[in-house]
Amino acid sequence: MSQRTFCCCLPTRLAVLLLSPVTLVASAFLAAVEWYFLHQIAKDPDSPLNVKIATVLLGGIMSVLALASFFGLIGSIAAKHGAVAFYSGTLWFCWSFATVIGIFNLVITYIHGKDSFTKQCTDPATGITDAGLSADDVIKVCQSTFNVVYGIACGVFAVVVLITLYLAVIVGRYRQQLAERKEFKYLHNRNASHSSVPLTAEAGYGAGPYNPPMQASYAYGKY
Repeated sequence: MSQRTFCCCLPTRLAVLLLSPVTLVASAFLAAVEWYFLHQIAKDPDSPLNVKIATVLLGGIMSVLALASFFGLIGSIAAKHGAVAFYSGTLWFCWSFATVIGIFNLVITYIHGKDSFTKQCTDPATGITDAGLSADDVIKVCQSTFNVVYGIACGVFAVVVLITLYLAVIVGRYRQQLAERKEFKYLHNRNASHSSVPLTAEAGYGAGPYNPPMQASYAYGKY
């Protein structure tokens, strides 16, 4: 049973313990951004259906990833194979699925979401109502706000994808290490229990405990 490492010498348990809170915070933030975009898009009846579907999918995946990251943190602290295995499987699923959906969603959001956000932002009933700004200035402020939020979302998404890929490999190593340790304990306990049981009739040595036959007295002396 060998201990898995990362960065040449550091144990994988330390990596899971340190990086799982990062994915927890980042995925929770990205999920909140996606749900906020969905709330804004839902106000616009002209927003495309595929944008809503992609936003819901990505927001749901990021929410599940945040939950799995919490389990991974608990599993790394308590060295629980089940929690770490759930975290590992969720990481690989979320990485592969969220990467494809996320890129698609970011592209569609920039194309259609910007206009929807600007429309909501410039609406006198729900948007900016500063009398000191002209209509063009309000549009520029709304577009700049969208660009800042969109840029932050893209940056966080890229960080989450890269960290998730790296962490999925590390968590997979730690999961394998816990599985080997679990198997080692099982085999050790089984061997210990077998060695403590006396040899009986069930083992094929008669009705009572096994006693080796006594040697005949003539076996020694004459020959």
